[in-house]
Amino acid sequence: VQLGRSIMNYANLLYYVGRTDIAHKKYLESLELCKKFNNFADVGMIYRHLGLIGLNNNNPGQAIKYLLRANQIHQETKHQIAIDTTTLFLAQAYMQNNDLDNALKYIEKTVLLTNRRRHADKTQSFDEYYTLPSRCVQALINTKLGHNNKAELDSLLNEIQTLHQEKHKGRELWWLSQAYYIIKDFKCSP
Repeated sequence: VQLGRSIMNYANLLYYVGRTDIAHKKYLESLELCKKFNNFADVGMIYRHLGLIGLNNNNPGQAIKYLLRANQIHQETKHQIAIDTTTLFLAQAYMQNNDLDNALKYIEKTVLLTNRRRHADKTQSFDEYYTLPSRCVQALINTKLGHNNKAELDSLLNEIQTLHQEKHKGRELWWLSQAYYIIKDFKCSP
Protein backbone atom coordinates (compact mmCIF):
# COMPACT_ATOMS: atom_id res chain seq x y z
CA VAL A 1 0.00 0.00 0.00
CA GLN A 2 2.75 2.45 0.96
CA LEU A 3 4.73 1.80 -2.22
CA GLY A 4 1.69 2.60 -4.38
CA ARG A 5 1.03 5.79 -2.40
CA SER A 6 4.70 6.79 -2.55
CA ILE A 7 4.79 6.39 -6.33
CA MET A 8 1.55 8.41 -6.56
CA ASN A 9 3.12 11.18 -4.46
CA TYR A 10 6.20 11.13 -6.69
CA ALA A 11 3.91 11.38 -9.73
CA ASN A 12 2.19 14.36 -8.06
CA LEU A 13 5.55 16.12 -7.78
CA LEU A 14 6.37 15.36 -11.40
CA TYR A 15 2.98 16.71 -12.43
CA TYR A 16 3.45 19.95 -10.50
CA VAL A 17 6.86 20.62 -12.06
CA GLY A 18 5.47 20.04 -15.54
CA ARG A 19 6.83 16.57 -16.25
CA THR A 20 3.39 15.22 -17.10
CA ASP A 21 4.67 12.54 -19.49
CA ILE A 22 6.66 10.84 -16.73
CA ALA A 23 3.94 11.59 -14.17
CA HIS A 24 1.41 9.78 -16.37
CA LYS A 25 3.58 6.65 -16.42
CA LYS A 26 4.11 6.80 -12.65
CA TYR A 27 0.37 7.27 -12.02
CA LEU A 28 -0.33 4.14 -14.07
CA GLU A 29 2.33 2.25 -12.11
CA SER A 30 0.88 3.37 -8.77
CA LEU A 31 -2.64 2.60 -10.03
CA GLU A 32 -1.77 -1.06 -10.54
CA LEU A 33 -0.20 -1.32 -7.08
CA CYS A 34 -3.10 0.42 -5.36
CA LYS A 35 -5.62 -1.83 -7.15
CA LYS A 36 -3.61 -4.91 -6.19
CA PHE A 37 -3.85 -3.98 -2.50
CA ASN A 38 -7.46 -2.69 -2.66
CA ASN A 39 -6.42 0.87 -1.81
CA PHE A 40 -9.45 2.34 -3.56
CA ALA A 41 -9.30 5.83 -2.02
CA ASP A 42 -5.93 6.34 -3.71
CA VAL A 43 -7.17 4.65 -6.90
CA GLY A 44 -9.84 7.34 -7.16
CA MET A 45 -7.27 10.09 -6.66
CA ILE A 46 -4.97 8.57 -9.28
CA TYR A 47 -7.80 8.49 -11.81
CA ARG A 48 -8.49 12.15 -11.01
CA HIS A 49 -4.83 13.05 -11.60
CA LEU A 50 -4.87 11.15 -14.90
CA GLY A 51 -7.98 13.12 -15.82
CA LEU A 52 -6.19 16.37 -15.02
CA ILE A 53 -3.33 15.40 -17.29
CA GLY A 54 -5.86 14.79 -20.07
CA LEU A 55 -7.51 18.13 -19.35
CA ASN A 56 -4.19 19.99 -19.37
CA ASN A 57 -3.14 18.26 -22.59
CA ASN A 58 -6.37 19.38 -24.32
CA ASN A 59 -7.60 15.81 -24.48
CA PRO A 60 -11.07 16.21 -22.96
CA GLY A 61 -12.24 12.75 -24.07
CA GLN A 62 -9.49 11.09 -22.07
CA ALA A 63 -10.06 13.47 -19.16
CA ILE A 64 -13.78 12.69 -19.06
CA LYS A 65 -13.12 8.94 -19.08
CA TYR A 66 -10.70 9.16 -16.15
CA LEU A 67 -12.73 11.71 -14.17
CA LEU A 68 -15.95 9.69 -14.47
CA ARG A 69 -14.08 6.65 -13.17
CA ALA A 70 -12.56 8.72 -10.35
CA ASN A 71 -15.97 10.00 -9.27
CA GLN A 72 -17.41 6.49 -9.32
CA ILE A 73 -14.66 5.34 -6.98
CA HIS A 74 -14.97 8.44 -4.78
CA GLN A 75 -18.67 7.64 -4.36
CA GLU A 76 -17.99 3.99 -3.56
CA THR A 77 -15.40 4.98 -0.94
CA LYS A 78 -17.54 7.89 0.34
CA HIS A 79 -14.71 10.38 -0.31
CA GLN A 80 -16.96 13.45 -0.33
CA ILE A 81 -14.35 16.20 -0.62
CA ALA A 82 -12.79 14.39 -3.57
CA ILE A 83 -16.20 14.20 -5.28
CA ASP A 84 -16.58 18.00 -5.07
CA THR A 85 -13.30 18.76 -6.80
CA THR A 86 -13.43 15.91 -9.31
CA THR A 87 -16.93 16.97 -10.38
CA LEU A 88 -15.62 20.51 -10.93
CA PHE A 89 -12.85 19.14 -13.17
CA LEU A 90 -15.41 16.98 -14.98
CA ALA A 91 -17.52 20.07 -15.77
CA GLN A 92 -14.39 21.75 -17.14
CA ALA A 93 -13.56 18.70 -19.27
CA TYR A 94 -17.05 18.69 -20.78
CA MET A 95 -16.74 22.45 -21.38
CA GLN A 96 -13.38 21.89 -23.11
CA ASN A 97 -15.11 19.22 -25.22
CA ASN A 98 -17.83 21.76 -26.17
CA ASP A 99 -20.47 19.56 -24.52
CA LEU A 100 -22.11 22.43 -22.67
CA ASP A 101 -25.17 20.42 -21.62
CA ASN A 102 -23.03 18.00 -19.61
CA ALA A 103 -20.77 20.84 -18.47
CA LEU A 104 -23.83 22.59 -17.05
CA LYS A 105 -25.11 19.36 -15.48
CA TYR A 106 -21.84 18.73 -13.64
CA ILE A 107 -21.19 22.33 -12.64
CA GLU A 108 -24.66 22.54 -11.11
CA LYS A 109 -23.84 19.41 -9.08
CA THR A 110 -20.54 20.95 -8.01
CA VAL A 111 -22.16 24.19 -6.87
CA LEU A 112 -24.71 22.19 -4.89
CA LEU A 113 -22.00 20.05 -3.29
CA THR A 114 -19.72 22.95 -2.41
CA ASN A 115 -22.60 24.96 -0.98
CA ARG A 116 -23.03 22.17 1.58
CA ARG A 117 -19.40 22.40 2.62
CA ARG A 118 -18.59 24.68 5.52
CA HIS A 119 -15.46 25.84 7.25
CA ALA A 120 -15.21 26.58 10.95
CA ASP A 121 -13.54 29.98 10.41
CA LYS A 122 -16.37 32.30 9.37
CA THR A 123 -14.25 35.44 9.94
CA GLN A 124 -12.16 34.88 6.81
CA SER A 125 -15.10 34.24 4.44
CA PHE A 126 -14.04 30.64 3.89
CA ASP A 127 -17.66 29.54 3.35
CA GLU A 128 -17.90 31.59 0.17
CA TYR A 129 -14.32 30.75 -0.80
CA TYR A 130 -15.09 27.01 -1.02
CA THR A 131 -17.85 27.70 -3.53
CA LEU A 132 -15.93 30.34 -5.50
CA PRO A 133 -14.21 28.05 -8.08
CA SER A 134 -17.45 26.26 -8.94
CA ARG A 135 -19.40 29.51 -9.15
CA CYS A 136 -16.78 31.03 -11.49
CA VAL A 137 -16.83 27.99 -13.78
CA GLN A 138 -20.62 28.08 -13.69
CA ALA A 139 -20.56 31.74 -14.77
CA LEU A 140 -18.19 30.87 -17.64
CA ILE A 141 -20.42 27.99 -18.78
CA ASN A 142 -23.48 30.24 -18.60
CA THR A 143 -21.66 32.79 -20.74
CA LYS A 144 -20.73 30.12 -23.29
CA LEU A 145 -24.39 29.11 -23.35
CA GLY A 146 -25.20 32.67 -24.44
CA HIS A 147 -26.68 33.91 -21.17
CA ASN A 148 -26.31 37.63 -20.57
CA ASN A 149 -24.74 37.33 -17.12
CA LYS A 150 -22.59 40.45 -16.80
CA ALA A 151 -24.17 41.19 -13.41
CA GLU A 152 -23.17 37.71 -12.20
CA LEU A 153 -19.62 38.21 -13.46
CA ASP A 154 -19.38 41.65 -11.85
CA SER A 155 -20.68 40.24 -8.56
CA LEU A 156 -18.09 37.45 -8.57
CA LEU A 157 -15.31 39.88 -9.46
CA ASN A 158 -16.37 42.19 -6.65
CA GLU A 159 -16.43 39.26 -4.22
CA ILE A 160 -12.90 38.27 -5.23
CA GLN A 161 -11.66 41.84 -4.83
CA THR A 162 -13.27 42.33 -1.41
CA LEU A 163 -13.77 39.05 0.47
CA HIS A 164 -10.92 37.04 -0.99
CA GLN A 165 -8.21 39.59 -1.64
CA GLU A 166 -5.71 37.74 0.57
CA LYS A 167 -6.39 34.28 -0.88
CA HIS A 168 -5.12 32.55 -4.01
CA LYS A 169 -7.53 33.37 -6.83
CA GLY A 170 -5.63 33.17 -10.13
CA ARG A 171 -7.74 30.39 -11.62
CA GLU A 172 -10.98 32.16 -10.67
CA LEU A 173 -9.80 35.37 -12.34
CA TRP A 174 -8.78 33.37 -15.41
CA TRP A 175 -12.29 31.85 -15.72
CA LEU A 176 -13.91 35.26 -15.24
CA SER A 177 -11.61 36.91 -17.79
CA GLN A 178 -12.65 34.30 -20.37
CA ALA A 179 -16.31 35.02 -19.64
CA TYR A 180 -15.79 38.78 -19.90
CA TYR A 181 -13.99 38.23 -23.20
CA ILE A 182 -16.93 36.19 -24.56
CA ILE A 183 -19.38 38.99 -23.74
CA LYS A 184 -16.90 41.46 -25.25
CA ASP A 185 -16.28 43.39 -22.02
CA PHE A 186 -12.61 43.95 -22.77
CA LYS A 187 -11.93 46.21 -19.79
CA CYS A 188 -12.35 43.17 -17.50
CA SER A 189 -10.64 40.57 -19.72
CA PRO A 190 -6.90 40.29 -20.42
